[in-house]
Amino acid sequence: MEEGSWRRLALLLAAYCSCFLLIHLPVYGEVTFIDIGQGDSILIRTPFNRRTVLIDTGGKVTFNQPRWAQMTSRSDLAQRVTVNYLKSCGIHRLDTIYLSHHDADHIGYLPTLLTEMRVDRVVVPAGMEKQAAFVRRLQASRFRGRVLPVTDQVRCDPDLRIVHPFIPGQAQNEDSLVLSGTFGGQRFLFTGDLDRPNELAILARYPQLRADILKLGHHGSKTASDPRFLRQLQVKWGIVSAGRFNRYHHPSDEVVAQLRAAGIRMLSTQQYGMIKYRYSGHHGQWQTTLKGDEIRWTLPNSLNN
Repeated sequence: MEEGSWRRLALLLAAYCSCFLLIHLPVYGEVTFIDIGQGDSILIRTPFNRRTVLIDTGGKVTFNQPRWAQMTSRSDLAQRVTVNYLKSCGIHRLDTIYLSHHDADHIGYLPTLLTEMRVDRVVVPAGMEKQAAFVRRLQASRFRGRVLPVTDQVRCDPDLRIVHPFIPGQAQNEDSLVLSGTFGGQRFLFTGDLDRPNELAILARYPQLRADILKLGHHGSKTASDPRFLRQLQVKWGIVSAGRFNRYHHPSDEVVAQLRAAGIRMLSTQQYGMIKYRYSGHHGQWQTTLKGDEIRWTLPNSLNN
């Protein structure tokens, strides 16, 4: 082979190796709120893919529908969105999937993630590990990893702290697993569907807890986001994960007005699609897949004001 050909081959190999390293060992980390429709699914990835964690999987809530509607609504957003995104980031393994509680819009796509990705363990609020519906989801995916039931007395991740639940429960909204962590110099709090009384219970138990970025409880419903909770946490950004045209009218107009009055900026997956906080060291920036005005006609009136 001529010298020029060797040089071209070496350049191609160097370019390939560079691309491989950029994808599989990125120097930045991210906290990404996946646009999973009416549900929650959040990816936390630390620099160089040292740790990859998913909080909730999203899932389709089904109601009584005519047969024709059932035949046309079998798409799996976790497959089309979450799995494809993870693999595009060079992620084929998740250290942990945290499940905040048992509602289908938070755990419905669990079998898809367990089937498509290697998952070391699943962490649930204590009490949920015994529930028949949850056990069936695990069996459907033939999961062989560890299931870890937790309360706030358990520390199972160097990057995330469990601040709720305090005792075993029934994995309902009021039992939601709540996680706190700092990434890129910003303090995050992920609240599942936790209700207002238990938000205040967290403040009483952890009076020094602060959050720059709050994943608003229950998709922005007025059952969550107590003004005292927002004030004491000193929230700067509120993230809403909710579906367009959702039948629950999330986020609540009351909560949106409350955030505006408190000077808290809000980002919603309805308006911006996938919402990513990409960081390196103690600094980061927001990135979204939409500008926010491409699908304005699909948004609640409160988001258009």
